[in-house]
Amino acid sequence: MNTGVIQGGWEFVWAAYAVTATILTGYGLSIFSRYRAALRRRSAAGPGVTR
Repeated sequence: MNTGVIQGGWEFVWAAYAVTATILTGYGLSIFSRYRAALRRRSAAGPGVTR
C-alpha cells in the first residue's frame, strides 16, 4: 500500500521557486518602468498641470 508521501521531489520545488522568482521580478520591473514613464509624461506636461 502506498503511503502518499513523495520521496525526493526537491527539483520540482526549486524549479517552482525559480519560475515564481522570475515572474515576480518581471512584474516588479514592469511596475518600475511604468512608474518612470508616468513621471516622464508628467514632467513633459509642464509645471502646474494636474490630471
